[in-house]
Amino acid sequence: MTIHTSSIELSEIELNLHLGWPDNERAHKQKIHVNLLLQFTQPPAACVTDDLTDTYCYDSLVQMIVKEVEAKEFRLIEHLGFHIYQIIKKSEPNIHAIKVSIIKKPQVARLTGGVVFTYGDVC
Repeated sequence: MTIHTSSIELSEIELNLHLGWPDNERAHKQKIHVNLLLQFTQPPAACVTDDLTDTYCYDSLVQMIVKEVEAKEFRLIEHLGFHIYQIIKKSEPNIHAIKVSIIKKPQVARLTGGVVFTYGDVC
């Protein structure tokens, strides 16, 4: 018996927000990126129908996340990642598993690739 899974990945969602532990780091908005992996309980009907109305609207999700997080301040990427996870979990009941990765390029000497924090379900 074959078990089929389906998921969608949203790569490098750009957010501009107040983020950082010290007040002076949070004083100005900074650009961070978010990657999402969403695994569905069952494949979307669009796999068969090829109809836009039968698929997952990732644009709506991105807009909801932007609206929710850009209006707030966050001190830690861990808290931001958990907050985004909660936004998705509450709004999308047909998602089986969620993985949120926050990518930040802090001003840390010799840290050229940035830092990534990931929170979510086992996918």
